Amino acid sequence: MGTAPRATPHPRKRWPNRSGGHRASWYVVRPRARVAPSRPGTGTGRGTVQPSTRSLRHWRAVALALAIGLFAAAPPAGAGPKDHRFRITDTLGPDQVEELIAVGIDGRTVGVLHVTKDDPVAELQVKVPAGRTVRYELCGFLVVETPEGDRRQHPINHTGTIADADGRELKAFNQNSEVFYLQDGAPQDAEAAKTAIVGTGQCAQPVA
Repeated sequence: MGTAPRATPHPRKRWPNRSGGHRASWYVVRPRARVAPSRPGTGTGRGTVQPSTRSLRHWRAVALALAIGLFAAAPPAGAGPKDHRFRITDTLGPDQVEELIAVGIDGRTVGVLHVTKDDPVAELQVKVPAGRTVRYELCGFLVVETPEGDRRQHPINHTGTIADADGRELKAFNQNSEVFYLQDGAPQDAEAAKTAIVGTGQCAQPVA
């Protein structure tokens, strides 16, 4: 291992002593920071210290890393909350001959459930915005057969609300062929969708 070179002292400078003579004194001159000339109009009369090239590179790297991190963490443009998806099913009852229900969500028709003796089960896949309660509307008709063999048609024209239905199965029910509504297929489940009957809808007329 080599030895470090010895520092060269600054040339001696003589300072006057009290008797009028001179005495030798040593002092070290410390390097001063580089100062840029002051710009006109700043009002300070003093320059600004110029940052070193290494310092500029360091802060540029830090700023670039922060920018990359922010862009990586930010969601893509137009991205929103995850949609909720669920199923709506309908099954023909024992005294029913035919049922047709047009299902609307927030004023938009999402599909039609149509069950008959030949096709007694129907299903719809529905997608709704996450995080809010949606309004549904059921429009259509139900044909039942009486014990005497007669057939009667009942209009379907009812509305309700749905919340927290992600991944659930909602079934179409009716009360005495007069009130039609949707309900979670497993209402006793703690994670069952929350539904409520609002009342009569605004269907133009039963679909026949």
